[in-house]
Amino acid sequence: PPPHSTMVLLPWEPFEDPADTWEKEQALRDGEVEEEQKPDGVSDVDWRIQQRCKKELKKKVAPWKPITNETVTNNHEKIRKGMLYGMQFPWTEKMLHSSDFGPEWLTKAFHTAGTLPKDNTVVKVIPENRKITTGNNGGKFLFEVVYEKPDDTLHTKLFAKIPHSMDKETMSDRLSSSVNKQPMELHELNSSRLLEATLPVKIPRFYFGDISNETSNWILITEAVNFHDPSKLDFYGKTRDQPKSRLEPYQIEGPYDKCMDWC
Repeated sequence: PPPHSTMVLLPWEPFEDPADTWEKEQALRDGEVEEEQKPDGVSDVDWRIQQRCKKELKKKVAPWKPITNETVTNNHEKIRKGMLYGMQFPWTEKMLHSSDFGPEWLTKAFHTAGTLPKDNTVVKVIPENRKITTGNNGGKFLFEVVYEKPDDTLHTKLFAKIPHSMDKETMSDRLSSSVNKQPMELHELNSSRLLEATLPVKIPRFYFGDISNETSNWILITEAVNFHDPSKLDFYGKTRDQPKSRLEPYQIEGPYDKCMDWC
């Protein structure tokens, strides 16, 4: 049998912002997707998603470079451009609602991602008082937007998934997700960014997502799933042993806490 190969550790390369590479290469690739005629029987929404995914699949993105706990500890408060769209982004609920981001940033982000028509804008962002306490791989929050031109094909109730903070209570979860499971978040972002049009099951509509390799910060914005029982979003055993109503066709059952789908 052939001898076992010896693993060779490659020298660490100094970090270069992938957004710089993206900006140079994307300048050459914009417009590469040829305009196609929408087939009969395909809705405008589905066609827009198909064209968006096709364009994204042609985009060349710099590969992920491994990071360490020190990368997250030293850089998690820095604002940097993302790998996928080459623009700065918020990674907390407070940042999204701040004057530095807000409606103007959402408009630019959705336009850049191809999820909002160029002739429409986000004019208002409304925080959601109901908090989400589910999951351990990231923080989550809900918010609502108002568009300049009301559009039935666009969602106004949106969901954002973000990294855990580096506070004492969630630091270990953050390091576990960002370092031990890397690049899990990039793969999740790419699943929605690239495959929304071709997956055999429906997933929440993608509106924007990006991640920084330098800071490990990221954000994913999708439609908010219309769960039949939204109380399921608030865990800590509050819904345990409560009677469950029968779901009607096409109603979406709320999520269960991890390892508690029996209760």
